[in-house]
Amino acid sequence: MRQFVIQLVILAICSQGVAQIPNSSFENWESVSGYPEPEMWNTSNELTSTFGTNLVTKDTTKAE
Repeated sequence: MRQFVIQLVILAICSQGVAQIPNSSFENWESVSGYPEPEMWNTSNELTSTFGTNLVTKDTTKAE
């Protein structure tokens, strides 16, 4: 019985990690304080935009 409960708990914990990542294709962007940022993601643009540089940018080139 104890072994069954342990396996059930492990199964419940592992099943939580099988969720979809929001905006995983980085298609949705928003403007945050004047710099672009992918929705539902945090980037370093907040720190580097004061120096005139954005390390994360939007690109429309098709990936192969």
